Amino acid sequence: LLENFTSYALKKGITASAKEIKDSAPVIKAEMKAYIGRNLFNNRGFYPNIHKIDVTFNKAIDILKDKALYQSLLSGNKQKD
Repeated sequence: LLENFTSYALKKGITASAKEIKDSAPVIKAEMKAYIGRNLFNNRGFYPNIHKIDVTFNKAIDILKDKALYQSLLSGNKQKD
């Protein structure tokens, strides 16, 4: 599917190096799967797939799982990255 997508993009005048395609492949695949899922199953098919690559969503989940960090952030303490 990724090969078909990149071929289609090339035909439309969008170019990318092999490295750019390789680096972007996980995101492209997840987004394609999410949007196909949305077409078939509405949001139930979208969000489980897009959350896999959503950095902000995954950081929020990590914070919610860490009770001490969560409470610290609620009290106004800034998190160090």
